Amino acid sequence: MDVLANILQWLEVKGSIYARTELQAPWGITVPESDSATYHVIDRGHCYLLMDGHEPLALTAGDLVMIPDGRSHSLVDALSTTPTPLDEIMDENGKMSCANYTKYQKSVCPHISHGGEGIPTIMFCGGFTFEEPKEHPLRALLPPLIYVSHEEREEVPWLETTIRFMAYEACKRQQGSDTMIAKLIDLLFIQIVRSWLSKQPEGQGGWLGALRDDSIRNCLSLIHDQPEHPWTVESLGKAVGMSRSGFSARFQTLVGISPLRYLTQWRMKLAARILKKQEKLGIQQLARKVGYDSEVSFSRAFKRHYQVTPGTWRRQQLTD
Repeated sequence: MDVLANILQWLEVKGSIYARTELQAPWGITVPESDSATYHVIDRGHCYLLMDGHEPLALTAGDLVMIPDGRSHSLVDALSTTPTPLDEIMDENGKMSCANYTKYQKSVCPHISHGGEGIPTIMFCGGFTFEEPKEHPLRALLPPLIYVSHEEREEVPWLETTIRFMAYEACKRQQGSDTMIAKLIDLLFIQIVRSWLSKQPEGQGGWLGALRDDSIRNCLSLIHDQPEHPWTVESLGKAVGMSRSGFSARFQTLVGISPLRYLTQWRMKLAARILKKQEKLGIQQLARKVGYDSEVSFSRAFKRHYQVTPGTWRRQQLTD
């Protein structure tokens, strides 16, 4: 199985917000911190992205930016413009406050306008939600800011096509547009990650970068496809045609952790997911499902990872 697709399926990375924003100079927007990874596509005009720890980034038509950790940032037509909080802009447009903005369903595609009477800028803005916002394995790897220029978009046909389709559906608002937009947003996240990954030097990007190595990618696929198998470093190495020592060293170099530690982390993530989704599955059955011979050994491993027992974790999830 495709490792990235497997993780997206189990940990639910989903596009949840989409808005067509029409702005006229002078204008500025401050987007608050969010659990979502936010993104902006400049469809027409230009602006600057302002974010703590980064130099102002000039954006023009065709550019795309994503802020994976959802930190607060501003978009302005000029560096001299004072931005307006998103809350106020949402109120101007009769929309939800930004406190509830990330709770928009995927079927909602509001149009928002703001600013004066000057040069227009049109953006498509949104976000990607994560099942585990603070611990998601993708978020831990991605940088604070991903920038895809319009020149780069043209070199990646599927990314360019996806964005064009999104813009078309948002503008035309035909029957089925909401469903089309929702599906396209899901594709967009994968394409943004792919674009970022393609620019990473060899050996960078953690386990995501390691997917470019055939042997390590095959190993990760085995772990994800068969977490219940009693894998050892030797058996994983043999399965991908490498010696134990050579495989272990290469995995550690490219992924950043040992093969068995990665295996344990994936098993724990998988177990936590199953505990939340399959309420009736017994702990002993779950233990076998993720590769443990006994409920005791599984419970110990789970508690080391999450600081609570599997049963306590399940009860906490049900009461949240």
